[in-house]
Amino acid sequence: MIHFQNSLFPDNKGTFDPEVFVREHINEHVAEWITSSIKSAFSNMLNMCEIQPLTLRAQSDVLHDGAFAQIMQNASLLPGDIKPMFYSDISGNKKQYFEFNGYFYVLRKSGVISNGTRIDKAIQNQELDKHVITIEYTISPLRDSISSISFKYIKGDGTELDYILPTSSSEISSITLPDNSNTDSSTETYTPRFKKSNHKKAL
Repeated sequence: MIHFQNSLFPDNKGTFDPEVFVREHINEHVAEWITSSIKSAFSNMLNMCEIQPLTLRAQSDVLHDGAFAQIMQNASLLPGDIKPMFYSDISGNKKQYFEFNGYFYVLRKSGVISNGTRIDKAIQNQELDKHVITIEYTISPLRDSISSISFKYIKGDGTELDYILPTSSSEISSITLPDNSNTDSSTETYTPRFKKSNHKKAL
């Protein structure tokens, strides 16, 4: 089983370009895959709580593991020959992640503080062989829904990409990648939202 490990040459992967990542790696298929998987895991967690009340910590663990499992299961619905490679550990002692289109992806609930392990630091500082994209999900204040899902590129104390995924079916189906040659203003598009910030984002 392959697991995250520090790269001897982390800079060999080149510079991360947020706009290139959005243009080449986010489309309606990817958006639907990620959002539907996380929302399904949240629904399953709520159903479990109706049968047996869970502490907030237990809810968080069930949702996190369930979201990763749903993403892995629903990957079979993606079009094309290139499929994500998943790395998991049933003992829970290793970081769950998947590799897709030349990037590593990890899941994180918004607001969760990193344990400060060696691999957490390596992810935050982008010290791996591939760029790491953090898929961050936020639970609504009433804890009755997933309020947002985003792709983040975190490096050191800064966030170079914070791309908010559309979460409704109508938004997802209207995603159109930026095309400077298209001047038809009547075309319905989903405008990519990504920003740079310099404040610290904990993994």
